[in-house]
Amino acid sequence: MMRSLLALCFLVLAVAVVSAEDEEMSMPGRQIDELQLSDAEREALDLQLMRARNNPELNPDLYQGDIMLTDEQRKALEERKVMNDSSYWWPKAADGYVNVNYRFAAPSINQTMVRRAISSWETNTCIRFHEITSADGKPHLIFQDNNSGCNSNIGRIYFWNGQPVNLAPGCLTLLGIPVHEIGHAMGFNHEQSRSDRDDYVIVMFGNILTSMASNFDKRGTINFGVPYDYSSVMHYDSYAFTSNGNETLIAKNPYGQLFMGQRDGFSFMDKRIANLQYNCTAVYLRNCGATTDPCQNYGYYGPNCKCECPPGTSGTNCEILIKPYLDALVSTKSNNSRTITTEGVVTSPGYPAPIASVDEYIQIITAPACKKVRLTFTAFGLISRASASDNSCYFQQLIVRRSDILASQPYCGTEILSGQVFESVGNRMVLHFISRLNWVRPGYSATITFVQDQTSPNCTSTTSASTSTTTSTTTTRTTTTSTTTKPTTATPTTTKPTTTTPTTTTTSKPTTTTTKSTERTTTKPTTTTTKPTTTTTKPTTTTTKPTTTITIRTTTTTTKPTTTTIKPTTTKPIKVNNGRK
Repeated sequence: MMRSLLALCFLVLAVAVVSAEDEEMSMPGRQIDELQLSDAEREALDLQLMRARNNPELNPDLYQGDIMLTDEQRKALEERKVMNDSSYWWPKAADGYVNVNYRFAAPSINQTMVRRAISSWETNTCIRFHEITSADGKPHLIFQDNNSGCNSNIGRIYFWNGQPVNLAPGCLTLLGIPVHEIGHAMGFNHEQSRSDRDDYVIVMFGNILTSMASNFDKRGTINFGVPYDYSSVMHYDSYAFTSNGNETLIAKNPYGQLFMGQRDGFSFMDKRIANLQYNCTAVYLRNCGATTDPCQNYGYYGPNCKCECPPGTSGTNCEILIKPYLDALVSTKSNNSRTITTEGVVTSPGYPAPIASVDEYIQIITAPACKKVRLTFTAFGLISRASASDNSCYFQQLIVRRSDILASQPYCGTEILSGQVFESVGNRMVLHFISRLNWVRPGYSATITFVQDQTSPNCTSTTSASTSTTTSTTTTRTTTTSTTTKPTTATPTTTKPTTTTPTTTTTSKPTTTTTKSTERTTTKPTTTTTKPTTTTTKPTTTTTKPTTTITIRTTTTTTKPTTTTIKPTTTKPIKVNNGRK
């Protein structure tokens, strides 16, 4: 009786533990409203959800979501003409500076954030902004909120009442948004519209709203030799105009995915191209009493009379290149981005402890040549899809990209099962992890193994008893070894001295054979003379005497087998195998 009670207690305890574990794993399904958050945290989350659901920079009624066009610009686009963009740049004054007047349409707009954006432009370029209080009939910017999102014209456009820069409340939460819209007004296009963008990103048109596909058109742009910049404040984010919650832009360099759409402010290359566009270097050189720009590796001479050097370089003139620009940026984004080249276990940071901080990283798993990556998950638990953001994996997600440029849906909650396997296409797999909220979710753990790639045409080696798929040609080397042995006695047969007829070569399917030595002997007193055999290798003539064994080794993989018939003896035909099994 006592044993039965103990067994029952253990059973109840086990059920309770399992139930607790099930409840823990189902916790990601709880709605965000149930989280224990402060008012400030809840407000921040509401704002993030609003931007995820309705990005104010993506107005479907405007060109590329946030660009207002004049009739001339629209006509040029319709006729597929490359506009002379420099005609829309703001004019330089006699001292080399560029002067731009501006005013606010109403005091209700967040002037503090707008002034911060203006200050960023003035600090990093030779453009100077001057506030006016009313329309003066001259070109100027007017910052306003007309509830149309975040948008601006491209370049300097004359409106008697001012050139509008629309900034709705959601547009003034990040410094980079007003910096971006002012950039349009200064003549900047979107980075992904560059004429060379196809070398750097893939546009996933299958994931884009059909009516918005034209927003991803390329334009003739003046780039001043500045390389494509994933981190530009003028770049779309990777989900722009998505129709299904999946990415619309894929970076050909996987690390570039980390930076597309950043709105923290200017990137280094943004500052460089702005200074080149308005020839600010000439102003700085004159002010500093210098005559030439000594800066290297995309550095530029700045207002502080010294070279402004890009990430990944050092030295007075940026002459020391430490690492490529993008690689240097990666280390500033997250300590968890890395390349993995060995088998083992990969986990979210601190697993199985809860994810402790907001983070985003890229991990590139690279297998040896002719191998592919097999990723087997042993655990997976993130915050589930949020109904408030169109049921997307907004707060936490893991994207498993089976190749560098193959799009994949985000996974969250418990959508990846224990034991679920992903295999790469080619020898690389990319893991892209995003956590916009640090909350009690354990993360993930998976095992990396490298397996033979049977799909690559350069790695396939399919063999069978009678077929070889090898088509390459190698040089045959023939090694002849002579040894003296005692005469051997054959099994009882009736033999007469005979001379073999020439060998007959028949056509057959190639066979894959292992390299082996073939021993030929004759019985007393028979003497056999073998004439040269016709093969794809260099003909070899071998005369066999009773006490001599000839060993032929071949390493070719393309020699077709030949069948040699020796008459009139009753022995089986000799098959010479030329190939590697």
